[in-house]
Amino acid sequence: MIKTTQVYVAVCDNCKEVFESREGYGTFPEMNDLEDRLIDHGWHEIEGNNYCKKCILENNKTDASRFNSQKDPFYENSKLFIEQNL
Repeated sequence: MIKTTQVYVAVCDNCKEVFESREGYGTFPEMNDLEDRLIDHGWHEIEGNNYCKKCILENNKTDASRFNSQKDPFYENSKLFIEQNL
């Protein structure tokens, strides 16, 4: 007998990395389980797209350098955020 099972996976919409938890799991039977693990591992959902921690940090570095070049008053806060999350 063949059974089918629906599972959920997450893929970074920027770099196309497939999510895998620290425990080695990449598929989850429940969407809520997957969403909880994504949050625990630093992934973010922005406007319906999933982004891995690496892409989030790279985006923040780009934003911080842009702020610095414009002498934005939030530059120091952005720089501190990036340093704390590396």
